[in-house]
Amino acid sequence: MNQKQALWISMLICIAWGIVIYIPSIAYSYQFDDIIHIADNQHISSIDPYKDVSFWATHWHRPFSKFTFTLTSFLNDNQPQGHRWINIILHFINGVLVYFLFLKIITKTIGFDDKQADKNKITALFIAGIFLVHPIQIQSVVYIIQRMNLLSAFFTFSALLLYIKGRDSYGEKKSILLTGLCYLFALIAMLLGIMSKQNAAVILLLIIMLEFTLYSANRKREWIFRILFLIITAIGILGFVIFTDIGLMKTTLSPLRYFVSQWTVMLQYIRMVFIPYGLNIDHVAPGYQGMLSIRDIFALGIHLAAIGWAVFKKNGHPAIRIGILWFYAAHSVESGLIPISDIMVEHRNYLPLTGLFFIIGTLLFQPIKKPYNLLLFTVLIVSSYGAASVVRINDWKSMETIWQDSVTKNKKNKRAWNNLSYALLTSDPDRAIKAGEKALMLDSAYYEAYDNIGAAYYNLGDTAHAIYCFNKSVRSGSGSNPVALFNLANLYLHKDPETACELFEKVITMNPEKTEAYAQLGYLYHQKGDYLRAIKNYTHAYHQKPNKLNYLINIAVLEDLLGNADKSITLLEEAAKSNFDNEMIFYTLANLYGEHNRFSQSLEAINQAIRIHPTAKNFIKRGYIYEQSGAFHEAIADYQRVLSTYPSKTLEKKIDNLKTSINHTSFSP
Repeated sequence: MNQKQALWISMLICIAWGIVIYIPSIAYSYQFDDIIHIADNQHISSIDPYKDVSFWATHWHRPFSKFTFTLTSFLNDNQPQGHRWINIILHFINGVLVYFLFLKIITKTIGFDDKQADKNKITALFIAGIFLVHPIQIQSVVYIIQRMNLLSAFFTFSALLLYIKGRDSYGEKKSILLTGLCYLFALIAMLLGIMSKQNAAVILLLIIMLEFTLYSANRKREWIFRILFLIITAIGILGFVIFTDIGLMKTTLSPLRYFVSQWTVMLQYIRMVFIPYGLNIDHVAPGYQGMLSIRDIFALGIHLAAIGWAVFKKNGHPAIRIGILWFYAAHSVESGLIPISDIMVEHRNYLPLTGLFFIIGTLLFQPIKKPYNLLLFTVLIVSSYGAASVVRINDWKSMETIWQDSVTKNKKNKRAWNNLSYALLTSDPDRAIKAGEKALMLDSAYYEAYDNIGAAYYNLGDTAHAIYCFNKSVRSGSGSNPVALFNLANLYLHKDPETACELFEKVITMNPEKTEAYAQLGYLYHQKGDYLRAIKNYTHAYHQKPNKLNYLINIAVLEDLLGNADKSITLLEEAAKSNFDNEMIFYTLANLYGEHNRFSQSLEAINQAIRIHPTAKNFIKRGYIYEQSGAFHEAIADYQRVLSTYPSKTLEKKIDNLKTSINHTSFSP
């Protein structure tokens, strides 16, 4: 086996580890934020918002990421499997980009000759392989909503590759057109990255880092280029800070306190990158409260020493300088002065990780002379991290497993206990109650735990305890807890409709986006005979979630009850044009047509419902339509078809009556 073949085999081993790690996760269900932002998010169910230019101009919407969620949902009927495939493919593509990007950087920092070329490729493979299989990357890939992170990294790597290509062309006085195109596409990549996730703004800092570490400005025009680029970068960063709405981050920490909190967190990130022990979906990192500790000062000293060495040690090893600056620059947005609700999250290391392993790869590989030994070392390290990832990814199978893992690693995390309680509501209500009580033991004022405990009691049929818990949650939350109020309203839905109405109205006042509250009010007003108010509330619900066609069907039924038959039928006919596989639309249309003696259209509608789903209910409906239109033989055939599977005295009587009617018709004079 020659050296080239060995390199290819090593590449295939790295890819194989990636497949072994991530392919089983395709069967995993949605996780917490996946449900809110993807599965139940009406805003990604339609392509219409993307036709508005202003939507793309607001980077806080992360419009490009949402656009990919919409496309995937459309192509895969919003099932998690399609979303997971896209995430995995993106991660593998990013691994390829990491290989080529760092191969270029290594070649520029270490040199290029026949002997060094193979070593450079192996070093790049080492970095890309670890990037692909490292356990800390799992959160970015398996957590579907973190496609935003994957896309941001994709555009970051692409922009840097384009910049290096353009800069090389510029320095070598090659085609000005090629240089201009590379810079233009790098700018487009940066904009798309920011529209995927705001941390792509680090592209500017990474470009500055590459410019000053990889290139020398020996000519006047190169110094002019650098000065202009620094001015553009300063304006870009200033604009990013000005237009960054810190309030949207929903945290009580000020920018300064958040920044100080990151000093110790960054050391934990470094430890987890090299030794991936204690990975957790919910790290509890205490925020800085105004008094510097020895630990804070020690952490700051390490960071300042590392950054200072990388910036000012001009004759220092370029790999170490670039690796250090890469790590801190890549962390600058999410671990800087912009406060984010969660102080410590693993997926923030997706991009920075490569900088640290660039240092390790270049330093460790330089003394090793034989390429085969380098490849063996690469395969062993990648396999070690790969094996750890195979174990870690099992924790992400479901909401229950990931939160069980979290509380096992930190039994004092009240939010983890509460989320475990939520995850167990359906599968094991008794355990859900115990998990919720654990959260309350840690913090008796943690009223959100009562919501899950109450829901668990309700699932066990203990309504009295459920009402007590929801009331407790409302009182503990100073009456401003729409979740508890909504749950209470549902409990009163049948036993006290008036109270339920009042509670649903309060929920809507607190949270106008609570679609289900409008739908429940629609139901209550329908039961009370107040059809206009029922229509109003169902319309609100349908506008918020146009994919919930049962809301539209209810509106159509209510319009018919108000005597607006034509309007009712038109609503459903329009819906049927774009939802030709929705059984309930055609079943309801068959009902409405039949009520107004439009039997041919009624038959056409119920036949479509049968084609979609040939149920007994649909055949009985068609038999009834035949019966009403005088086609007794056809009606008998449908009723008998149902009888052959589901015995029914009522249907037997219907058939006898129809046969009698046929006989009377046959013998009439």
